[in-house]
Amino acid sequence: MGDFEKCQICKEFDFLSTHKCAPEWEVVYPENGDPEDSGTYYKAFGIDEEDALDKLCHNEYSDWDYPEEFELWIRKPVWGSWLKFDIYVQSVPEFRFTKKE
Repeated sequence: MGDFEKCQICKEFDFLSTHKCAPEWEVVYPENGDPEDSGTYYKAFGIDEEDALDKLCHNEYSDWDYPEEFELWIRKPVWGSWLKFDIYVQSVPEFRFTKKE
């Protein structure tokens, strides 16, 4: 089956001998409200727009102060139409309980 490693293309951990990257997407954090004009561009991978944005946000924006709200645009590379998403980041506390003897 091979080694469980990080794919150098999509950055997902998987068994590389059987791994297939999810579809590629272009994502932009627009500075002037126009994704064609300026901004920070990213390459993301996911089965759909929301999956790709979820993975990108966990990797790129997880260290921001919370709560945070921003806009990202996404499309299939080059030929796709831009879709606009409002992103809201919120820190949610997690509790774990361990019974003591």
